[in-house]
Amino acid sequence: MIHQRGKIIGTPVLGFADGQPLGIVEDVIIHPDTGKVEALWVKPLTLPYAHAVLPVEGILSWKKHLYVSGEGALSEPDEVIRIAETLSRKEGFVGNRVRNESGKGFGRVYDLDFDTRNMTLRYLFVDKSFLGFRFQRRFFHYDSVVQVLPDAIVVKDEEIKVEKEPILADEGQPVLEA
Repeated sequence: MIHQRGKIIGTPVLGFADGQPLGIVEDVIIHPDTGKVEALWVKPLTLPYAHAVLPVEGILSWKKHLYVSGEGALSEPDEVIRIAETLSRKEGFVGNRVRNESGKGFGRVYDLDFDTRNMTLRYLFVDKSFLGFRFQRRFFHYDSVVQVLPDAIVVKDEEIKVEKEPILADEGQPVLEA
């Protein structure tokens, strides 16, 4: 299934066996070099810390809600070395500027989507804004990303054209593949 980052925030994380609420999804953690979703930031409801990570390996089912084996699937960010290393790099996607190899700026990433079958990033949704108005909306396929830096995402000079916005159906299935 395809999920948009902006639409999964607030999704309940439930125990698979009993359906007990364990947390709420706050964000995604994506490796900047591979485009793989490594984990989800979760606001735990039953654990004594403010933020937890849910490695994607801990997700048993993802339908309307996320189902995990139990609260043991959630951990503190520094407990999972692979995820702690990704977080320490400070190279993110949402909010980061996008420019091509020649230096032409396209705006900032305001959202992204990913495929939950292989947990890979698909599209970056980019626009420019001025005084709260958004314009020049563009969609970059992850294949066009050359490098993710702390201050910018560099895309190929030969921009990969996406004519229409990738649209998601109610169930999260893609309606249009570009």
